[in-house]
Amino acid sequence: MSTEKNFEEVELNKEDLEWINTSLKIAREMVEFYLKVKPEYYYEPELLDKVFIECLKDLDNKMIQPNVVVAAIGSAMGQCLIDRLGFKWIIYKDDQGTDLALKHPVSGWISYPMSSVYTRLETKERGFVKGIFDTFKNEMDKE
Repeated sequence: MSTEKNFEEVELNKEDLEWINTSLKIAREMVEFYLKVKPEYYYEPELLDKVFIECLKDLDNKMIQPNVVVAAIGSAMGQCLIDRLGFKWIIYKDDQGTDLALKHPVSGWISYPMSSVYTRLETKERGFVKGIFDTFKNEMDKE
């Protein structure tokens, strides 16, 4: 969770939105494929955590590409933060570079779902989607 002040916030363009929508479609397909369910809401943190565990197995077997996992799980995690907590997609630019991110319009919190997933591919941490969601939700409940 970040509330940094020295950055440029850029609106998403048509290509960015298409990429997110394609990634969300892949995420829904992954939920159905790995979990053998068609849930009412595909982006539940618990479901995404279960899909991530299955993806780790397929990554070890070279059956899926890391960038697909990052895009699908990251986009789905972002969509959950949008749908449930009111975040919005932004392009975040600072002196470190540019990243697809989420910003909460009231608190100013910034979240980096793709980077979060990428990091967990290396650490193999499980349960992080729910952990991130719960952290934001708990902080919002305090306010």
